[in-house]
Formats: sequence, C-alpha cells, structure tokens
Amino acid sequence: MEKINLVWFKKDLRIYDNEALNEALKTENVIPIFVVEPDLWKLPDHSSRQWEFVRECLIDLNNSLNDIGLKLIIRIGNIQDVIKDIMKMFIVKGIYSHEETGNEWTFKRDQSLRRFTKNESINWYEYRQFGVFRGLKTRKNWSQNGNNIYHRKSSMILEE
Repeated sequence: MEKINLVWFKKDLRIYDNEALNEALKTENVIPIFVVEPDLWKLPDHSSRQWEFVRECLIDLNNSLNDIGLKLIIRIGNIQDVIKDIMKMFIVKGIYSHEETGNEWTFKRDQSLRRFTKNESINWYEYRQFGVFRGLKTRKNWSQNGNNIYHRKSSMILEE
C-alpha cells in the first residue's frame, strides 16, 4: 500500500500562510481532507448561515488546492471513522492540522483522535495559530511558555 500524509482542514480553509499545509507539502503524497461532522453541526453554536460560509470556503479551497496539484477530499462522518476508511487504502504516516480553538466538543474529539493516532502509530502534527493553549489547568507561566511551544506530536497526550 502507498504511504501518505493527510492535511486535515478544520476551520482554517485556505492555503495561503497555512503552516500545517506547508509542512505537509515538505513530505511526499499529501492528501487534503475536510470532514463534515454532523454531530458538530447539530450543536447550538453552529448554524445554517455558518455552514453556507463554510461551503463557499470549501469551493474556494478546492480551487486553490487544484492550482497546486491537489484535490480536496470531503467526507461526512466522524474523523476517526474517515481515517479508518482511508487506512484501508493507504498507509497513513502522518496527519497535519491546525490546533483548533473551538468548543468542548472539538476539544474532546481531538483528545480521542490523539489517543487513536498514538495507538495506530500515526504522527499527528498540530500547529498553533493563536496564543490559546488548549487543556491548560492553570495560566501560571503562560506568557513564558507561549513562544516556546509551536506544535505537538502524537506522543504528547492532551490533558483530560
């Protein structure tokens, strides 16, 4: 089976100045994916108006990716199930994404995916976009740590 790396687009639906995409492109065989997560879209902090914006952004993203020789794969479901399906066709070496600052649902989804990727020996590289640190129990020494930590690998478990 062919070895690939996934670029998982979540909220940052652009290729310009996208650290996760840029790092993935340094590897071989990159497949960009976006997963429509019905359970997320059922939450009260998501709306049909927001979905319409995301849909338009996905069209633009696909066009931008086509310009650099990639095709966006869009799937509906749970991210782990989507990755398991991809694993039936490819050996997934790594996943590249931005560290999402969202709600509790997305935080727990990512914790679960972190455990899954660790168990499957898949490196998951998350790139921080903002000064927000997910999972902190205290803000003590936050400002000193802010400039030192830029991404986490699958060997690091998010605090539960």
